[in-house]
Amino acid sequence: MAFCKPSLFIYNLCGYYLFNLRWHYRMKIFITGCAKSGTTLLRRLFNAFEVSVCNDREISLKDFIESSYEVGKRTHDSIFSSELYAPDVKKQLKLIKNNDVKVVNIIRDKDQVLASDHGYVSESRYYESVAQAFYYRDYIVATVYYSELISNPDQVQQVLAKKLGLKILHKFSDYPNFIDASQETTITGSNMELRPIGAPYK
Repeated sequence: MAFCKPSLFIYNLCGYYLFNLRWHYRMKIFITGCAKSGTTLLRRLFNAFEVSVCNDREISLKDFIESSYEVGKRTHDSIFSSELYAPDVKKQLKLIKNNDVKVVNIIRDKDQVLASDHGYVSESRYYESVAQAFYYRDYIVATVYYSELISNPDQVQQVLAKKLGLKILHKFSDYPNFIDASQETTITGSNMELRPIGAPYK
């Protein structure tokens, strides 16, 4: 029995559909965590992967889902990050599930969080963020502990790459060499000073 080789047309057609499938499906990685837990650092570090990162602002879960970005850092009123009313929690959990959002949540020691930035974070906010992460842990794809990120950044990166299926372009330990500093500004609009991981403030 003779078999016919697939035509060039079939190869091109398959390639076309595979390309469009990849184009229409974008991985959605949403970074959460209580304020002063390292969410900004983690968002910057995701630039070490081959993904598009929303670097110029925090972004709400809804806006992130509707955007073309593959990685975004939560706003203050996001789940796993703040004190929320039950209906808001339910709404955000539904968005995560229905849109296949991969939540990466970062946790830092309570005393360090509360001491950071002159007590910016309240104790109740910290406990609520951690409690949400515990009760709704099935919605979180990866949990990053700040202490481990600081002490073993490349090891944490390898774990994230494996869990999320990401290609590594730079090592986390090379931060901030791979960061576009022009996208990192302070509240006043001036360029933010970027320090190596774990380096103390001057």
